[in-house]
Amino acid sequence: MFQVAQFVRLPPYVRHHWSESKQRVFFRFEASTRMRQEDFPMPYLTLGTDLMAALSKYDREVLPLLEARSQNSVGIPIETGPLYGTLAWASRIYQGTVRFKNLAQSTQRVYHDSIRRCCTHVMQSGPFAGRSFGDIPMTLITPALVDDFYQEYLFVTDIDQDGNTVQRKRSRLARGDIHTLRAMVNAIKRKHAHLLPKGVNPFAGAYMPHRSKGAPAVTLRQLATFVRAADCKGLFSLSAIVLFAWEMEARVSHFPYKMTVSDYRGPHHEEEVLVRAEKVYQERYFLLRDDDGKALYPALIERLDKLKGNRTSGPLFVCEESAADEPRPWTNWRLNKAVANICKESGLPHLTPTQFRTGGLTESGTAGLTTTQIMSQSIHLTEDSVQIYIEKNQETAMEGQKQRLRFRKRKAKRGIEIVT
Repeated sequence: MFQVAQFVRLPPYVRHHWSESKQRVFFRFEASTRMRQEDFPMPYLTLGTDLMAALSKYDREVLPLLEARSQNSVGIPIETGPLYGTLAWASRIYQGTVRFKNLAQSTQRVYHDSIRRCCTHVMQSGPFAGRSFGDIPMTLITPALVDDFYQEYLFVTDIDQDGNTVQRKRSRLARGDIHTLRAMVNAIKRKHAHLLPKGVNPFAGAYMPHRSKGAPAVTLRQLATFVRAADCKGLFSLSAIVLFAWEMEARVSHFPYKMTVSDYRGPHHEEEVLVRAEKVYQERYFLLRDDDGKALYPALIERLDKLKGNRTSGPLFVCEESAADEPRPWTNWRLNKAVANICKESGLPHLTPTQFRTGGLTESGTAGLTTTQIMSQSIHLTEDSVQIYIEKNQETAMEGQKQRLRFRKRKAKRGIEIVT
């Protein structure tokens, strides 16, 4: 009977309650707060566990009272929304959880758009062909169905300039959306485990072999060219931003717009800088000099000292386009435009601020830092997240081959014949 309830829209003010102890759904009529304040004669009514019997009892005992109230010019709101137990319904439940509310606002928007795209996808094959993925009950979403959905969702059909139909692959977006659905189900499965087949998250462990390479990381040579070009134009805050993203491996979604002068060499932290990882709700102070007093980030410190000056309040990265008597931080639009202009004038390919952070992470991996050292600097919480940013490039392979050659030389010294 529970399966039937997933495909039937319940009448107004009828709620379903899952009992963990009895492993059954109970139906109940609950009058609204306004109706109870108006002394509605039946504020509550238990309807039992059988859906058909509950609907019959509702028609006999509740519906006449609601019709009488409606005749007194009091409208009865009809619930409009996804059916109970469907994936679209789960997305609404997820947005009310603590896990979702604790995400950064920008991450919430990304997750919302990601789930919406998946729910509106119309299945092209299988038993649910012609039906939106969000309208499928969660009890019927198996790992096999998720794999079929991914294979469809991976490709999208477009119309080119000549009017021809072309199919393109969106590997990066498809993988990210599947991971978002997995996080959504993980957030609600403790309370709604009965909606999952065998209590298992069907989106966990989905087979997704297609991986698209993101924007390339900025190289050291490109960093030097950009910083020199920005300094020549007097945009010291811009060069400081890209150096901060590179050296501190900080997410560019936060610090250029919200970091204040007190975060750099602030009270009780004269030789430290505060880095906030807004996405994961972490913050950490980093030393600016080592035990011998040598600067750890010389180029960055030089520019940050110049930006702060004698100020005790206000934004640290002041946009040079703001008025001198009213220093203002960069906006996202102005920052991206300024970076694009510097790249164009200095002969660099189009770069984004985030690519400078990726360049710093790539340098850390190439320099031989351990995963723990990289995570300590970039404030990542899992090793898998770090591996996304560390490129397997030619320089890393070259350093590995040098180590192999040194190993062979040691073998040769012990009399072992090697090929030279």
